[in-house]
Amino acid sequence: MYSPGASVTQGNSGAIHFVGETGYFRGFQDIAKKFKIDIVLMPIGAYEPKWFMKDSHINPEDAVKAFLELEGTTFIPMHYGTYRLADDTGPEALARLNTE
Repeated sequence: MYSPGASVTQGNSGAIHFVGETGYFRGFQDIAKKFKIDIVLMPIGAYEPKWFMKDSHINPEDAVKAFLELEGTTFIPMHYGTYRLADDTGPEALARLNTE
């Protein structure tokens, strides 16, 4: 479920986590135990239809949940709005994220 392209870059005072392509999974809690995450680059798009996309693309609500579990300080949304990737749209993803 978690992207092999994901990475954590650890510096002296914290870490940047590029989440990559992923659905929600409990491993976000494990990552938080290993690293002090400051900045999280989290995808929020291409999540519909959920039954098909949920293993590889996280929806905005689960992205917020994952961010909280990572205990990050800065959330940078990505992977939305450039072009239509799935049944959802870029503006919808950002609107749903902002309601969280």
